[in-house]
Amino acid sequence: DRFRNGVCRSRFCAMEIAYFLRDDVHAGTPSLCVVRWILSDAATGPAASRKNISVADVTCAFLHASMEGEPPLYVIVPEGMAPPGYRCLLKVALYGTRRASYLWGECVGTALVDKGGFTRLKGCPQAYWHPQKNVTCCVHGDDFWSSGSHESLVWLGVFLGEHFKVKLYTEVGPGLEQTAHFLNRELRLTRLGYELHPDRRHVKTSAKNLGLETAKPVAAPMVKDGGQKLGDVLDRLNDADTLVYQQETGRMLYLAVDRYDVQYAVRVLAQYLKEPCRLHLLKLKHLVKYLLGTANWCWCFYWQEEPAGGIFNGWSDSDWAADAGTRKSVSSGFLCWGRHVLDFWTSGQQVVALSSGEAEFYSAGKLIAHALFLIYLLMEMRRICRVRVWLDSSAARGILQRAGPGRIRHLQTRFLWVQERVKEKTVLVGAVPGAENGADLGTKVLDGTRVRYLSKKVGLGPSPFESGEEEPARGPRTKVPRLKL
Repeated sequence: DRFRNGVCRSRFCAMEIAYFLRDDVHAGTPSLCVVRWILSDAATGPAASRKNISVADVTCAFLHASMEGEPPLYVIVPEGMAPPGYRCLLKVALYGTRRASYLWGECVGTALVDKGGFTRLKGCPQAYWHPQKNVTCCVHGDDFWSSGSHESLVWLGVFLGEHFKVKLYTEVGPGLEQTAHFLNRELRLTRLGYELHPDRRHVKTSAKNLGLETAKPVAAPMVKDGGQKLGDVLDRLNDADTLVYQQETGRMLYLAVDRYDVQYAVRVLAQYLKEPCRLHLLKLKHLVKYLLGTANWCWCFYWQEEPAGGIFNGWSDSDWAADAGTRKSVSSGFLCWGRHVLDFWTSGQQVVALSSGEAEFYSAGKLIAHALFLIYLLMEMRRICRVRVWLDSSAARGILQRAGPGRIRHLQTRFLWVQERVKEKTVLVGAVPGAENGADLGTKVLDGTRVRYLSKKVGLGPSPFESGEEEPARGPRTKVPRLKL
């Protein structure tokens, strides 16, 4: 099993002992919304200006980074690799050493900025933009994800090959490759645009470990009070079943990063990792059965025109006092560029809201924070954008568009900064009917029909080329009010 195509993959690593704490060893990774933005930007605009996507994989990435200027680091090598009693001085960053990932990130930055002419974005140091060639690139570990014209991406491939040991370079576009893989996700090019498919192996692995390989799929990721009639539903799981529950819930947490429709269910399951009962295991199995029937769902990034006015659209919703124990509310929302969903989340609120309007206001604040990250990032790329927030709560819209807490004296003042953004017109506010609010997908337990309706509105669903549909799932559409600027 260790051999693939006759090659055994291995890595030479060291183990550096942490004798003291250090703050200069962190090397972050780009947010997935940046990855989706690059894909959305490639699929947006007139046909003549649409871009291709390239994926590059650098082998032995850390070994490209020099240890010059670093404190000397000596390694005890395995027996037979050096004379007895000798120690080896590292000249390059080695896997397992504390500064290796940081040095590799700086090595990439130096090459792209000083030699390639890229601009390193301050809001996301792993993202780069080339103003002359109009290439946008983000680096996740040793993987490069880029968008640009065919000529620009050919230049980028040659440039990366000159400065790094590139194992794989794939360009997806018309007349080129039709598929590529990035972070175990599959990118597909269709006649309608791009599709981004989550890693399906997680569903198959969980089904196998839970004995559900031949189980019948269900319509929704969670049902209300499932299994409550069983007499032993609240019995603690034994150690073996507890371990399985923890492992498979962790796998679902990883999958939920790409599946907005299951984030609420996974959040509920994750609350009981320490002491799960049989009821929680039944809920986990129900979720896996749902995923078996929706394993082919993907995010659709089909061709679209540039959004008018450079405006992001975001939807947010909350479920007031959803947690029966703490009475804290649940926030959920998603952010779009045209019809393309760039970011989505489901999370618990930090404070107890005393009304549904207050809970909706806190949820809108989280949406605005996510939007401002992309707005400031695009500002570094000389693009001026704004965001329109769609809410189904008139009370929350009223709080956003006034100054101060008003009669809600207990309102957390640390959230009132959003009112300043609304006043300066960086954030616009709109109304959406509750039945059409796609953010409801991440706030509560819904039936299968409602889950599929809302999933289609946010651009998540089976590929029309796999399901036989003629038209792709469309993004959220709401009547836009005339703005008074």
